[in-house]
Amino acid sequence: MIEVKVLGFARDKERNAPILLLEEEGEARRVLPIWIGEYEADAIIRGLNNLPYPRPLTHELIINIIKGLGFELMKVEVTKLVNGTYYANIVLRKDNTIYEIDSRPSDAIALASIVKAPIYVSEDVMESSSIKIDFEENRELDVRKYLRNVNPEDFGETEL
Repeated sequence: MIEVKVLGFARDKERNAPILLLEEEGEARRVLPIWIGEYEADAIIRGLNNLPYPRPLTHELIINIIKGLGFELMKVEVTKLVNGTYYANIVLRKDNTIYEIDSRPSDAIALASIVKAPIYVSEDVMESSSIKIDFEENRELDVRKYLRNVNPEDFGETEL
C-alpha cells in the first residue's frame, strides 16, 4: 500500500462533477484522480479544514458512532478498481481486533479527513489509474495544466 494525501480537487467540465486528487507521498509524485459526488467533496473539504456543522452530518455521525462504540479509525485503503469502480476499506480497531469495512473511497476519505487518519492506495490501483506529474515551480499550476485535457475515460471514472 502507498500512502497518499489529498492534493485538492478539480472539476469535470462535461458533468460538472468534482474530481478528488490523491497525491502519492514521497518523490514519485503520482496523482490519482477519483470522480466523487458533491456531498462527499464537501465532507472532505470540511474535514481537512476542521469546519464542523452545528449538528453532525452523515460523516460526522458515523465518526461519532465509531467512537461511541469504542472503535478507532486506523486508516482507509483504496484497494481495487473493477469495471470503472474504485473500492475502499475503512480499517477500524477495537481492543486487539482489526475490522475492515467495505466503502466507497469518497466516504472512506471523508471519514479519514475528519479524524486525520492516513489514506493508502494499493500499488495496482496507482499503477493502472494514476498520472505522473513532474512538478516544476508551481505545482498547483502544473496539476491544473495537466487536468485541462483529462477525460474520465482515461482513469476509469467512478461513483457517479
